[in-house]
Amino acid sequence: AHGSGFDRISSFQDGFEKGTKFCTTIDDSRTFTQIPFKSGVDQANEGDLPLEEALQNGPKDIGDYWAQNFERIYDREWTPLAGVQTYPDSSKPRCDGHEVDAIEYCPADDKIYGSDRALAEVYEKSGDFGPMSLIGVAYGQAVRKRAGETINGEEALLGSICLSGAYAGDVFDERRDDAILLSPGDLDEATRALLDFAGHSGFFDARGTTGFDRVSAFRRGFND
Repeated sequence: AHGSGFDRISSFQDGFEKGTKFCTTIDDSRTFTQIPFKSGVDQANEGDLPLEEALQNGPKDIGDYWAQNFERIYDREWTPLAGVQTYPDSSKPRCDGHEVDAIEYCPADDKIYGSDRALAEVYEKSGDFGPMSLIGVAYGQAVRKRAGETINGEEALLGSICLSGAYAGDVFDERRDDAILLSPGDLDEATRALLDFAGHSGFFDARGTTGFDRVSAFRRGFND
């Protein structure tokens, strides 16, 4: 009856950005993201894949999304990333002279690096779509680099988050065959990851963005 947490935050942000008059137009024609479980197994798992499975299926599906959509959006040929690599804290990779601490896209290597510890922390606090969404942000940075756009600065970070939201919107609308399916609460998990992790130490530099900014950027990508 009350929609998902993502729906409620969206309504608050719409009121903040568009004003009282817009609020009077909200009715049942609005897109609500509260969805049922897809299967008994999904319900038994409370909508969450095991972490290892999420980190295997998520990056693969994000890569498939961009392989199918990058050329249409940017009118350029898509080049797959060199890899998405997880690592233990005892063996941190280096990128441009510094150690990677949590999740980072490294343009020098054209790889996304993710700390086992950091990814597990996001998973425990948010659920399976939390770490997937943050990897989606790193993918967004790789996409911007391929499109000839900067990956540095506040607007670049929000742009990358927006691209992660576009991927989530594609999954929600089930536009691709054999793509992963969202479970109830997955978009809430993405929201929590953006609020609690994105922009904090090791999880992309905040560069002055607020949680409101980050969730709003994700929503823009999702709705487009």
